[in-house]
Amino acid sequence: MKWSAYDNKNLLVPEKVLLNEHLNSTLCAIDKYWPPKGETVTSGVRSPEDSLRIIRTYLKSKDLARIYPDAMTCAIDARLPNGYYVWQMAWSHLLNKGVIINPPLPAACLMDYIRNGKNKKGQVINQSPHIRGTAIDLSGTDSEVIVKRLVEDKMIRGYLLERENNCIHIDV
Repeated sequence: MKWSAYDNKNLLVPEKVLLNEHLNSTLCAIDKYWPPKGETVTSGVRSPEDSLRIIRTYLKSKDLARIYPDAMTCAIDARLPNGYYVWQMAWSHLLNKGVIINPPLPAACLMDYIRNGKNKKGQVINQSPHIRGTAIDLSGTDSEVIVKRLVEDKMIRGYLLERENNCIHIDV
């Protein structure tokens, strides 16, 4: 019998969260680590367009949409005369404000962005592991103790607390 993470009892996966076989099998295997109905998966596989949609959502919530109106409507690959993507400065501003989100396409961060004590300004940041289908997000940050244990037990590769995003990003 093939298991589906959508049937999990503890680590809940809503039908709207897209999974591939790797994410599905991992989520089934780690379900037992949580108490009943203990956590919800909020993101799985994403497309570049999904990443741009999420960036736009954060631009609205951080009152940056009015500063970067073109980023709210541009095509994903639209470029400015200087070669930057139309959305690139807006995305960089989110990083500068502490919102951790990968770009829809590989792009250099155009503003100061301090991560792990280093400024990433000018560095190219790659697409999200969600686009490669190797990451999930959990709602909230309450499961950090469980997630640390998953790393110790080698059930997942690693994780990142995204406090400004109120989630835990997990690399499987």
